[in-house]
Amino acid sequence: MQVYTLHKLREDHVLPCHLLGCGFASPKVTVPGAVEAPEDFPLYHIISSDDLVPRTGALVTLGQRLIFPSTQRQRDASYGLANDDQSVRNRAAVQPILDAMTDMPHVILYMSALVMLLRDLPAEEAFDILSRFEHSGSPARKLAEVADNRIDSLLSFLLRRGAVAYQSITGQEPDRQELAACVSQISLVVSELGLSGFASAFPQLPLAAHTITKKPGRSNSAYGYIAQCGWELLIPTHS
Repeated sequence: MQVYTLHKLREDHVLPCHLLGCGFASPKVTVPGAVEAPEDFPLYHIISSDDLVPRTGALVTLGQRLIFPSTQRQRDASYGLANDDQSVRNRAAVQPILDAMTDMPHVILYMSALVMLLRDLPAEEAFDILSRFEHSGSPARKLAEVADNRIDSLLSFLLRRGAVAYQSITGQEPDRQELAACVSQISLVVSELGLSGFASAFPQLPLAAHTITKKPGRSNSAYGYIAQCGWELLIPTHS
């Protein structure tokens, strides 16, 4: 939607008054200075504060972001997460890391840190950990085929691609000290939960928040709840 609107405004010279778009969980698509007045685009993006996807992609969103500050009431109604004591404790343990992943550069740093920790694991266990972060299908296995089914080659490939993506967005290489700090932060949680426990707990909240269709037994989906019950709480922001 954002790229299409940019094309219509800049290439087809459509007037902004003739365009209006509303999206859910929109990622960031450009970098500062690449597009003039990105906040003036006639686009509105409804975003859950628990959702990791809108923090990814690039650094700037075209249009206005409307942030819903996620509440426990919304989570209970739409996420469908396990509420036993251990599951709640595990999610609480990984929450500070999720909170620190505020934008794409930090997402890359933390995911690179996790990949670095996987290098000490047996191949099958490392593949299993990677699969916890997949929505569907088996991209980890497909990537492994590219790497000749060698886990060390796959992890090196992921680290290289992360570094390239980081530099393309920020214009500089990842800071080694900051990356080391990310490794240390994850290691502390892993020492508490185990790497498998960490990998199970870490994606639960972001994946549950990134839904527009409701799960069985839930009264609504994450963004369905926001559209129907949370629109008055939306906070306008730019970026």
